[in-house]
Amino acid sequence: MTADIERYAFNTAVAACMELTNTISRHARSGTDRAVIEESIDTLLELLAPFAPHLAAEAYEHRHSDNVHTRPWPVADVRLLTEQKMTMVVQVSGKVKDRIEVERDISERAATEIALASPRVQEALGGASPARVIARPPRLVNIIP
Repeated sequence: MTADIERYAFNTAVAACMELTNTISRHARSGTDRAVIEESIDTLLELLAPFAPHLAAEAYEHRHSDNVHTRPWPVADVRLLTEQKMTMVVQVSGKVKDRIEVERDISERAATEIALASPRVQEALGGASPARVIARPPRLVNIIP
């Protein structure tokens, strides 16, 4: 959102606020820890302040008896933004046979072993050993019988 504001792309910044609102709502319904929801709402109000200053100030003051405009601009923790796991697609002869959750930094050898151990892949191979395996971890393993 910071980059959007700096390049005057206010429409995409507001769209990001809407995405955050939807995410907060979804997590609130799913039973996410209340402290996380509260912090997320506060961040949303801080992000809304440049676009809806009176609304954000009123809501934040109601929650904390403090002025949202004196708060520092929220900064994302990049370590929390990267997903630790990814979905690796496993194909046999170019056709998707399985999707497996793997670590982001999985090696080519480990990805190949996991793919070949998949029951769906074993069934597709019908007991034959692969002639060639093309692995592009963590996204894809293609097995050619």
